[in-house]
Amino acid sequence: MSAQGNNVPELCSNMNFNGLTFAPGNPGTDAAYRALHDAFVAYIRTAQASAGLQPRMRPPDPLSAKQ
Repeated sequence: MSAQGNNVPELCSNMNFNGLTFAPGNPGTDAAYRALHDAFVAYIRTAQASAGLQPRMRPPDPLSAKQ
């Protein structure tokens, strides 16, 4: 299964609904991952600048963190 969406909110909604998470990219997909990251950053900055809209962030699970 792969995530689908035409924009950041749709992608997030689809991933959340289907229980999907990001995984490491395949070799050669660095540009796509960078573009997606940049889109997420732009979206979250815009959302935070809007009055009354603060995204909810789930803290990382310390038991699943690798060191």
